[in-house]
Amino acid sequence: MIKTFTKTTFILLTGAFLATGVLAEELDEKKDPLSTQEALYWNAENYFKAKDFPSAIKSYSEFMDKYPSSKFYVYSRYSRAWSYDEMGEYDKAISEFEGVIQDFGDHPLAIESKYKIGQCYYEEKKYDTASKILSEFVKKYSLSPKTPNAYYLLGECAYNTGEYGAALQAFKKSVETGGKSDFRPYALHGIA
Repeated sequence: MIKTFTKTTFILLTGAFLATGVLAEELDEKKDPLSTQEALYWNAENYFKAKDFPSAIKSYSEFMDKYPSSKFYVYSRYSRAWSYDEMGEYDKAISEFEGVIQDFGDHPLAIESKYKIGQCYYEEKKYDTASKILSEFVKKYSLSPKTPNAYYLLGECAYNTGEYGAALQAFKKSVETGGKSDFRPYALHGIA
């Protein structure tokens, strides 16, 4: 038995339903195992969305321990890593993102995990390591939606290590590949 939601609101979000609500009644796993899995997973997601990262990590961990073959496992693993990232626990985040890559190969979240590892090293001000990882990322995944952001971070790494020409080139690549990149305004500022 686990707790699930009663007053539930469903929002259509990229082809998946996001359940939000109040914890209340219990589900019997023997009667409806998929609903039980989904409820536990969405409970963790709600903690994440509420930025209660310690509770999210705990809930994702419980879910992963209980349902290692679930279709939600990769999402839980990635979101647990992201929770550590959000808390500034970069070593744990990097370890978790590496686990996503090791366990799920070229899954889209494994690819994004490669970017997130570079971002974590950037946040730790380990610019040489971040540059190496992000350079590998943009070479291998040039069509990824995270590529413009990776170029921007490469520019920041170069700037912070005094390589101003390389920084300018990376900012330009960020804008060229950018589309709707989160960092586009900053990259444009870096070029100016």
